[in-house]
Amino acid sequence: MEGILPNHFRVIPRATLSVMSIIATIEKEQFKTDLVEFQVGDTICVHTRVIEGDKERIQKYAGIVIGRKGTGINANFTVRRVSFGEGVERVFPLHSPRIAKLEVEKRGSVRRSKLNYLRDRKGKAAVTVKDKAQEIA
Repeated sequence: MEGILPNHFRVIPRATLSVMSIIATIEKEQFKTDLVEFQVGDTICVHTRVIEGDKERIQKYAGIVIGRKGTGINANFTVRRVSFGEGVERVFPLHSPRIAKLEVEKRGSVRRSKLNYLRDRKGKAAVTVKDKAQEIA
């Protein structure tokens, strides 16, 4: 079993390291610095840039964050809202240039990292999450 080594013993070639550092520098340029801290369970309003023909406008999408996924430049979050009695979910890349602004409307207190159980609920129960208790300092 000489040729088989676990991943933590393998040597990464120098060419690969230089390519990885180039990719890391390109990704670092794409990061947004003015992001608002938010968590799963928070009610947020996402201002997105919509381009129609030669015009650009801002469109709001408000709802509950039901999940976050990925790290770094690949980070995404899912926002769910009930529109005309129908549940609508939308996935936004966190560092996308299409996102103009993020506003946290209400902080939620949840015990899970994904709120998929909200999909089965109807009416007001589908958009209700416990409010986070205000910390007294």
